[in-house]
Amino acid sequence: MGRWAQAVRKGQSAGRRGTLGPPPAPGLAVDDGRIVQTSNGAANPGGSCTLEFKETEEGGWEFYDVLGWTPVADWGASATYAGLWLRAFETGNGTAYAGQGAYSYEIGPI
Repeated sequence: MGRWAQAVRKGQSAGRRGTLGPPPAPGLAVDDGRIVQTSNGAANPGGSCTLEFKETEEGGWEFYDVLGWTPVADWGASATYAGLWLRAFETGNGTAYAGQGAYSYEIGPI
């Protein structure tokens, strides 16, 4: 069998090999007085977790902080974010995922 036939037999076209999509939207919640982001996809070591905030429901989103990817990211005590709306996303590591993933559901005001 040729190379093309093997790729097709394995359920993958030869031209699409290595195409990575973005990470799925993470979960974001207040858990036991802490803001916790949970990954909903495959392991993404070398990727990142990003938290954004806004001060009013109609306001624009602003960067808060970024952490190295972990299955559960602890953003700290919820009291730190009193009165804010929050959302999070993950960025791929280039191996498991590529690019910025979808945003979590918004939570807030905290």
